[in-house]
Amino acid sequence: PVLWIGTRGGGLERRMTGTDSCIHFSRRDNNGTSSDTITALAAGADGKLWIGTPSGIETYDEKTGQFTRWPHLNSAVTTLYVDSGGEVWVGTSSGLMRVSNSTGKKTHYAASSTQGICSDDVKAIADQDGRYIWVATTAGVSRLDKLYGTWHCFQHDDDDPKSLSSSFTFHVSVDRSSNVWIASDNGLNKLTPRA
Repeated sequence: PVLWIGTRGGGLERRMTGTDSCIHFSRRDNNGTSSDTITALAAGADGKLWIGTPSGIETYDEKTGQFTRWPHLNSAVTTLYVDSGGEVWVGTSSGLMRVSNSTGKKTHYAASSTQGICSDDVKAIADQDGRYIWVATTAGVSRLDKLYGTWHCFQHDDDDPKSLSSSFTFHVSVDRSSNVWIASDNGLNKLTPRA
């Protein structure tokens, strides 16, 4: 197995677990990363490593050993996620982008649109059972129902004790029982799927 390590200013490292083998990639290399600051990493089932930087995204193809810069995204990447269907979700400080790994088609979701994400400041992304995409933002957690293409925003409500403990969320994760765990600046929240 391979362990990828992104650094702030030191580039990207590829380590083979169980050995001392380490390969370092930087922007100074002929075939290296475009930035030495790596803000996010996500591995696809197809062998591609998705790399987030302060100026966009790129991929590393394990088979060819080549880095490819993705055009049309000049935003600082805050998080990356490859869902169970192979689609790539890119979180930035200016919204969320969905990239079809097969066609390259990009869909942008922004808080100011009718797409329904709570905030453009995306912190984390998770997949629930292949149907829902959860997005942690600084103004709540958004859930996309991929079957119907609808969004729902979960936020803190002082009048609802069952609401999130805070709308400022910075991580979301789904466990094996499909419980959704949401980390906020006011504690940990658990959403249990309905039976």
